[in-house]
Amino acid sequence: MQRSAVLLVLTLVLGLSGCATVDRVLSRPAPSRHGTATRSPDVTPGRQYAPKTKPYTVMGKRYYPLRTAAGYDEVGIASWYGRDFHGKPTASGDIYDMHKMTAAHKTLPLGTVVRVTNLENGQRVNLLVNDRGPFVGTRIIDLSYAAAQALGSDRKGLARVRVQAVGTATARGTIPTATVPQRGNPAPPPQPTAQVRETQYAIQVGAFRDRSNADKVLRHLRSKGFSQAHVAARRTSRGTLHLVRVRAGSKTQARHALERVRIYYPSSFVTS
Repeated sequence: MQRSAVLLVLTLVLGLSGCATVDRVLSRPAPSRHGTATRSPDVTPGRQYAPKTKPYTVMGKRYYPLRTAAGYDEVGIASWYGRDFHGKPTASGDIYDMHKMTAAHKTLPLGTVVRVTNLENGQRVNLLVNDRGPFVGTRIIDLSYAAAQALGSDRKGLARVRVQAVGTATARGTIPTATVPQRGNPAPPPQPTAQVRETQYAIQVGAFRDRSNADKVLRHLRSKGFSQAHVAARRTSRGTLHLVRVRAGSKTQARHALERVRIYYPSSFVTS
């Protein structure tokens, strides 16, 4: 009789535990391209990330991560990635969760917190960079599904955005959490005049009278991943100079690119 009572109690406990497990599974939102994403904290306060700034190669192209995110400010195209990568490891070691406010970037140190502004509707959000990418075309950032929803770009797929470094998760203290302003008070996009001025910067690597020497440097730069390297001819009173330069979209980008160029050509400098 006592043994039967014990078995009855065990059966009830296991039954209730099983129901609780089923409830948790069913209550979790299923990955969906157009579903409603849950708002999760970026990361646990105090979490630290290795920045991983060593060069790496993807699909035959070499990438050179920045040593610091200080002053980073770039305008370009953002995409997003979702359920195909959900539950898989990221470059930082985190498991990708499409419902968290994160992003992938090719060169920012992992653990960087960025403010991403959708220039098409003014929406903005703070995100944690914990993955590498996107490696498609000229896109500058890959958003999580939740981030794309917050910025209003989930249905369209692509959006023109501004990406600004605002902090780092490797610093001590509380990590900034993602915030989305109300639609009635959107963040102002950069002034068009400023964007026009930012396209005039470049890194000058060298000046040669012999075009073949300029071409050798050009080939070397491109082999190291500097796809924006080119040769510009300039006439002088003593003849034609062939300038080897690397285009940069803004002064900030030029400063970051200069660090990488100087690894091979220490006398390089920013020009406009």
